[in-house]
Amino acid sequence: MAKEKKLLKPSEVPPVLGAEDWRELYPQYFPFDSGECKDAVDWESKQFWYQNSLHYPRAIRPLDEAFCGADHFWLGQSGSRIVVFPDCMGTPSRLLNGYLYFTSVVITDPKIIEKRTKIFLERWQYAIDNWEELVKKWEEKVKKTIKELEEIHFPDLPEIDDMSRISDVNASTAYDVLNANHSLWRLTDRTWAHHYELYQFPYGQYMELGELGKKHGFEKLCKDIVKGLKPLILEPEERLKDLARLAVTLGIQDVFKKCKGSEVLTRLEKSDKGKEWIKKFDEFKYPYFLAPEAQSLYVDEKSWIDDPVTLFCNIRNFIDKLDKGESIERDVEGLLKERDELTEKCRQMIKTDEDRKEFDKLIEETRKVAPFSEDHNFFCEFWSYSLVKKKILELGEWLCRHGVIDEPEDIWFFKRYELDEVVFDVCQAWGIGVEVKSSLWKEKIEKRKRMWEKLCEYTPPTLLGVFPEEEFADPSTVMLWGITKERLEEWEKADEEDEGDILTGVAASSGIAEGPAVVIPRFSESYKVKNGDILVTPTTAPAWGPVLVRSKAVVLDSGGNMCHAAII
Repeated sequence: MAKEKKLLKPSEVPPVLGAEDWRELYPQYFPFDSGECKDAVDWESKQFWYQNSLHYPRAIRPLDEAFCGADHFWLGQSGSRIVVFPDCMGTPSRLLNGYLYFTSVVITDPKIIEKRTKIFLERWQYAIDNWEELVKKWEEKVKKTIKELEEIHFPDLPEIDDMSRISDVNASTAYDVLNANHSLWRLTDRTWAHHYELYQFPYGQYMELGELGKKHGFEKLCKDIVKGLKPLILEPEERLKDLARLAVTLGIQDVFKKCKGSEVLTRLEKSDKGKEWIKKFDEFKYPYFLAPEAQSLYVDEKSWIDDPVTLFCNIRNFIDKLDKGESIERDVEGLLKERDELTEKCRQMIKTDEDRKEFDKLIEETRKVAPFSEDHNFFCEFWSYSLVKKKILELGEWLCRHGVIDEPEDIWFFKRYELDEVVFDVCQAWGIGVEVKSSLWKEKIEKRKRMWEKLCEYTPPTLLGVFPEEEFADPSTVMLWGITKERLEEWEKADEEDEGDILTGVAASSGIAEGPAVVIPRFSESYKVKNGDILVTPTTAPAWGPVLVRSKAVVLDSGGNMCHAAII
């Protein structure tokens, strides 16, 4: 039996005033059950649900479901049906008043666990033994998907279609549009599938090493003894440094100190040296500067390139260091020395030869796969998802030109599968020369906008249901969100006592830090962080690398030992 605690059941949370019909914004399968299916309500009320504020801190819009729904869809089956974790069936997700919650389905039947363990061990060892080959295959597949995404185009419907439609026996422009729409969502699914094809292995390896560390007292050092020294995820930051060095070499530093945002490029265009710098900038910006500004996974999430003010501020910070004679290089040699010293320290803490042998094996295997936990984001969250978002807006522009919506961004208020209807409506109306039912769609959009705005004003409960008796067995739940047995016990205690003035959480890195706390709600304000500050922010993403370099410590709303800020 799960422990009885004072958490609200999903069915007990009232709707938000002014957004009582919030369920209309999302596919029927996504919200918590409204009471129509008694079995579903009963199951949901007995689970422990945690709000995923790491990736979805605000209410999601209808089209955000194409990302957040896919996120848990592919994550769940990756662990339960492909890798086959013995005691876990994935992480179901549900919406409540527009906010995303997830739980973990734990398997307790010994016979089922034994059967799944045999499959798991075979597949896991195969992946570890063939890791380099698998990663190479994976990168090739992702690049193929990226190329197909780049080729998606939404042509305008002409007054009269081209003669080539007859001479080449080639359908119609309407078919091209329908095909482009279907390709966009097919490739979106494929992109999310890529995200989780090898995703589980770094988290699982780290979790296994952590268990050994817990046994011998070095659990908190595990992250530091397996981290990669030249992760691909830091390449965008390295390109910023390259541009800072080039600016110093060309003697154009003052442009970055006197101008902001797009003004920098306007000023640089006026000189040959500035044009030389811009040429290198254009060479780097795709795909390196597609880095997302946040770790949230909304369809409107901005990239570095969308925020030139912050982008050029980060370059200026590196220029300032170079002008002062300071180094901006990563101390790889020092990091390697520190890692080796910590590794030996951990090894000395192990009490038996058998466990030392196991430690050496785990270190070798975990170091091999650990960098992928961040590096896969370069291909997925940087490159692929940025392209998907770009193509979604291109479809929004197409719908705008054909009178369905007033602004391209209005597309965010359509449901993903509804867009098949919308695009078909436009194409069939064009084919027979009648008006599109634009008023119908526009009325839906306006109603949804109003409800979503109300939902964004709402503060959702962090936890729902009942506290679990079993630990969460899914590695990403433990490593990425930090939902450990100890954390659950803290939450249970906090449910009964006042929290006071002391904040507690997951210590993702060993040590003590002291300094001025700077609260930064979003990346666009990250320029406020000075050297030695304590960065306090809801979450970070790879794009925050230059900011983390200036920060003495980081405090986040949520995350675990393998979230981005912890690894970097």
